[in-house]
Amino acid sequence: MVSRRQLLAAGGLASAGLAGCLDSLSDGSSPEPEPAETPPTPEYDSPAPVSVADAAPVDADSPLVTVAAEGSPTGTPDGETERLLATYGDVAELGVPAIDETQQTHYVSVLFEAAAADAFVDQLAAIGALESPGDYDLGIVFPDGETAEYDLAPSLAQAMAAGDWDGRFRLQGDDEAAMEAVVDAFDREQ
Repeated sequence: MVSRRQLLAAGGLASAGLAGCLDSLSDGSSPEPEPAETPPTPEYDSPAPVSVADAAPVDADSPLVTVAAEGSPTGTPDGETERLLATYGDVAELGVPAIDETQQTHYVSVLFEAAAADAFVDQLAAIGALESPGDYDLGIVFPDGETAEYDLAPSLAQAMAAGDWDGRFRLQGDDEAAMEAVVDAFDREQ
């Protein structure tokens, strides 16, 4: 004889099994699947940099990236307050303003000319920044003269020391307007 407990268990299994079959409509078609939830897209994506061969910076000699010793009143070991690493004229490719959702920072990707990238690394090596990147800050100089300072990332310093850096760099800022000002510093009308 079948116990009441076994009968209820079998009935529950049968109901659950039939529930999956009842998804088809009376005309034999299946209902539309629920759309997968997509994450919100950022305000702008991370586009690839474009050549600035047809665009010249308004002031090619203006400083773009500098380095200084963190917290040191004299800056670098040779007593300089800061060293120039790159100018606006050193940029070969320029991106458009983008946002890094992880770090919540705005940025523009650039690629420096090969000679400028080599000089960038040489300047950092000369002051010991590649061996102790945590002791140095990189300064991004905006067209209005304002500067944003960021730590020299150990991963970037390691890539440079190993000769693996290809000259790609992210200019970071706190807001989209600052990044747009960097892009606007290049006269694309020429």
